[in-house]
Amino acid sequence: MTGNTSYITNEFLEEAFPESKVMVLGNKKLKTLRKKGIISRPFSETEQELADIFRTYEFEAVVYFSNYLTFHGEAEGEAETIRKILQYCKNKEDCHILYLTGPEALFDKPTGKTLLVRSAEDLCLSYARMYGLQLKIVRMPYLYSAVYEKDYIYKVFSEIQENGKITFKEGKDQQLFFLCGMDLARLLYKLYDNWNENEKILEVPAVFKDTVWDFGEKLEKLEPHVQLIYENTAVQENITRKDPVIRQRYGWFPVISMTEELSELYGQYQEARGIKPGKLDVLKSQAQFKMIDLRVVFIVIFGSLYGLNYGIAAAAAESVSLLGAYAAEGNNWYTLFYEPSNWIPFIFYFTTGAVCGYVRRKNKENTEFIMGKNKLIQEKFLFMRQLYQETLQPEGEIIEKKEIDMLLTSVLPKIQVVTRTVLDTDEIKNLLKEGYRLSVGIEDPMTKKPSLRLAMECAYENGRNILWGNRL
Repeated sequence: MTGNTSYITNEFLEEAFPESKVMVLGNKKLKTLRKKGIISRPFSETEQELADIFRTYEFEAVVYFSNYLTFHGEAEGEAETIRKILQYCKNKEDCHILYLTGPEALFDKPTGKTLLVRSAEDLCLSYARMYGLQLKIVRMPYLYSAVYEKDYIYKVFSEIQENGKITFKEGKDQQLFFLCGMDLARLLYKLYDNWNENEKILEVPAVFKDTVWDFGEKLEKLEPHVQLIYENTAVQENITRKDPVIRQRYGWFPVISMTEELSELYGQYQEARGIKPGKLDVLKSQAQFKMIDLRVVFIVIFGSLYGLNYGIAAAAAESVSLLGAYAAEGNNWYTLFYEPSNWIPFIFYFTTGAVCGYVRRKNKENTEFIMGKNKLIQEKFLFMRQLYQETLQPEGEIIEKKEIDMLLTSVLPKIQVVTRTVLDTDEIKNLLKEGYRLSVGIEDPMTKKPSLRLAMECAYENGRNILWGNRL
């Protein structure tokens, strides 16, 4: 088995060629399992290596997988590769050759690729006539794989993870032509088990009617954030012919639809890439998670600097900008508002603007409140300091004028008057005596009774004893 063999798996080989020894050329991921009769080798880079393989082994069957089996694949150099294979098979009369190619030759509207496919088919048929080869051409839908890097489905999944959007060249009504690998394996088993030399070209029918639009809906269920763009630039192809030979003679028909097992394929892709299921790469998403960009920075700056109103205004401006970006990418209003998940960036914008604006306003109010409170405390402090200065003499003796006591007790009855007396003695007895004298030595001008001095405290300042007292 050679050619575009990256679609081959161990399960495929066990289904198609049970109890047979199989050599696969060109599949880098397939490992050699000699106990199961599977030999995997890279495709020969030189003609000498390829010639040595055909001289060493006696092949009963050769299956060539065309590059045209990959949807939107590349097929450079395929004709030359086929020619080499047929050249080494020309002297092997018992070798049964299958050339598996894509559906381009079945389309109702021929294109440049159709001409290339038919030229490859003509090359195979010409070699079969010239050298008497037992060769069949099987025209079939495209194969697909979630782990083959050059496959269309793999590329679609990669676009979802990396860019968050998929651009289809086809229109929404274009029918998809895909065939499951395990269905092909069962067909190969039947073809080799009941080989008919008179059949030269077989056509595998496309029984599933899934369209590009159906494919897009399945992808949206897998990843709701994905953005789909339908360019409708490719020619819409149809397969009108229906060859009943495979269905009637071999009793075979495909049973697995690509869109039905898309969820399983996506799981295989995530496992191959080491991605945890359900984990979204929001930093790379461009469709719905566009809030992670410079628009958010703009909203945060305006809301944080100028307050709530400016934050909401900035969110509205950036929402208009995002709508313009959606329109530039080809999304219409119906697609945008039909899916609620598309509203996420707009909600995020306004929430960010409101939160930043509210925090700015709250901080401003707190700052103004604290500044006002500090100003009031400062005014009280200055007033108290003025009272202290008026009640104290420079020598530290207490001013006992009745006018000052009248002012303090009538105007500020709840404010404590702090007295400060300088004492030139270090003896505790003298300190206590002086404290007692101060506590009863002054009469209250309102009650004509000695005022009460509390919390007498002696401190040592600048080499002198200072006696402090609070009079209520």
